Amino acid sequence: LDENGRLFVAGGETGAVAVYDTATGQLLLEVTNGLAPNTFLNDIAISPAGVAYITDSFNPLLYRIVATAIPPGLGTPAPVPTTDPLEVFVDFTTTGFDLVQTGFNANGILATPDGQYLLLVQTNTGNLYRVDAATGETIQVDLGEGSLPGGDGLELDGQTLYVVREGQITIVTLGPDYASGSIGASFSDPSFATPTTIARFDGCLLVVNSQFDAIQGQPQLPFTVSSVPIPSPIAATPGAVANAAVTGNC
Repeated sequence: LDENGRLFVAGGETGAVAVYDTATGQLLLEVTNGLAPNTFLNDIAISPAGVAYITDSFNPLLYRIVATAIPPGLGTPAPVPTTDPLEVFVDFTTTGFDLVQTGFNANGILATPDGQYLLLVQTNTGNLYRVDAATGETIQVDLGEGSLPGGDGLELDGQTLYVVREGQITIVTLGPDYASGSIGASFSDPSFATPTTIARFDGCLLVVNSQFDAIQGQPQLPFTVSSVPIPSPIAATPGAVANAAVTGNC
């Protein structure tokens, strides 16, 4: 969701991204990479400048939709949705990083508050990458001897990164330039049901419960979003136990 009340939806194996006006429900824009079904558009980050960046878990490509390409919405006359191609912002095969391995590659993504960088996690390797939002220059974030296998949704609070992975949330403390970090504690909650992604609101972490583990069975209805307290700062220390909240009534 951007600051103008527009909802961006990554279409998975359809290869499409749709943008809706949440005030009217109208479809404002639809663009596609033309790779269906051999694609999986997975997560979207919107920069402070209003640019949307989209990961593809099956192809070594990072896409973007520039702000000027998105109709304003908010009750404007409904435009005719296009099927224009998604712009490829970064081809990771040119960066030296192998983001086309078996399984899910680039997944969760976010933009830093200053809009200078994007952070994205590679699910199958646990690698974390920093992408320059202006040039596309990509480096691997130095996490020492650690990694984040199973990494999915990301949320950033200052220099603290929360990573949803393997049924839990792992806390990473990042350096001032986001080029390095240390992996701290992980925590879970009884309400989690194969969580995938995360958002921060009012001192709480909102965690989406996908129930992907029941995709061939019977999920428990209704689907839910968990609201859990943000752990105390000590939880960012490796080996610490994440439990106490510092703010929020979740």
